[in-house]
Amino acid sequence: MATSELEEIFNLLRLYEGVAIEDWGISSEKEIGVLHLRILEPKSITRLLYFCTAVNNIDVNVYAESRSMDTDSMEDSLKRLVWTFVFREFKDGRVPKELRYFAIRMVWDLGKRGILNETEYVRLLALWKGFNWMKEERLRDKASKRNADNQ
Repeated sequence: MATSELEEIFNLLRLYEGVAIEDWGISSEKEIGVLHLRILEPKSITRLLYFCTAVNNIDVNVYAESRSMDTDSMEDSLKRLVWTFVFREFKDGRVPKELRYFAIRMVWDLGKRGILNETEYVRLLALWKGFNWMKEERLRDKASKRNADNQ
């Protein structure tokens, strides 16, 4: 299951403008997922970093890497980013919870902007139980607002 879930996540990443996946791996010793992306579009960088940090609290380290690929122009080689994120080990053959939440946010974003059709939107949210998570998020938001109003 984890392999197909990862492929779905990679497919979603590829739908973002200017995003190319160059490499992916998991360090067995430290349980750190390392994803090497080339991101040429600043809006895509902003969206993906927001989903990781502000929404899902995934530790992210992004840095520029000027090593060029054979097919890169000088300008493109300067836009390569290495994106490292930390997550827990795979359990029960599924990707970590944080990575699923990241995927749900990508599905919502891509669906809202019309990049995913409704069938794919529903299928992917069902895959990661996104409908349940969305409901829990709304309940937490309401509780936070009530608490703020009571203070």
